[in-house]
Amino acid sequence: MDIVLWVIQVILAVKCLTTALSHGLQPGKEVMRQSIARFGAGARSLHLAAAILLLCASLFLLLPAIVRPLGGLLPYVAGLTAVLMLVSIPLHVKSREDPKLFAGLILLALAVFTVYGRLVLAPF
Repeated sequence: MDIVLWVIQVILAVKCLTTALSHGLQPGKEVMRQSIARFGAGARSLHLAAAILLLCASLFLLLPAIVRPLGGLLPYVAGLTAVLMLVSIPLHVKSREDPKLFAGLILLALAVFTVYGRLVLAPF
């Protein structure tokens, strides 16, 4: 079970990192500009906050593999990731013409399973 949880954590970390980079470093892309315009004035600061939180989440989902004592943080980081995914769903619905909710729901489920797995099935 530990290996399954690490695979899920790597998937979540990679997705969090790519999302952090796209939301934080590429606000000038046409799709992002349209979403920002549709969402309103606070969208840019919200993108930056999400990018910073997702970058931290991606690091702390993998860091316990290197620094063993940080393993106790994994359920909390996975919980934060689940909350971020849960919050992102209505935000994406509001800001996109054609929101892709399936990916967000899958990532939410993976994050919730990681919380459960690290608290109950295979504590670090």
